Amino acid sequence: MLETYLEREAPGLSAAKEPQELIDAVGAGLLPDVDRAAITGEYATALIASMNRSVKNGIWGWFDDDMAFFRDWGFSLDGIDVPVALWQGKQDKMVPFAHGEWMAAHVPNARPHLLEDQGHLSLAVASFPQILDDLLEHAHGVLVLSQQVVELAVEYPGRPLLGRRAEVGEQEKCENGGDDERGHGSP
Repeated sequence: MLETYLEREAPGLSAAKEPQELIDAVGAGLLPDVDRAAITGEYATALIASMNRSVKNGIWGWFDDDMAFFRDWGFSLDGIDVPVALWQGKQDKMVPFAHGEWMAAHVPNARPHLLEDQGHLSLAVASFPQILDDLLEHAHGVLVLSQQVVELAVEYPGRPLLGRRAEVGEQEKCENGGDDERGHGSP
């Protein structure tokens, strides 16, 4: 049934060359006003090219993406021990807002950004600077760890880094008591 639906919808995505053609192919039911308004300029060009490529070799990537909603992901959400930026627009008709709220409640270290006035596509346009700022703000600890790993690679050329990474993590944990300034575990 899903395969039949995707096979029927793919030609419209493949053929879209203009924003209105993409809007028509996706369907008004999945694109609220805020998302339709976002499909302009360079973003529209990139989005159209992405949609064209997404079905160029068939529907199976799209199929797998949709099936991920129903299958086990191979890990438990409560086992995620790294910071997670979660961005969701309440106007999103492709992914229910309740899903974003649920993820925010079930992913440890989640930094939810649940925005009332955004949709699925508009979020990328309207919030792009904030998304980048958020990632950069929280990447500092990862960058520090990465720098230490690079320094170890120079210090110990030809030795595997896999074991060295654990030592760096343990060193940081000892130096800062296992918590950073935000009360999180070592990056």
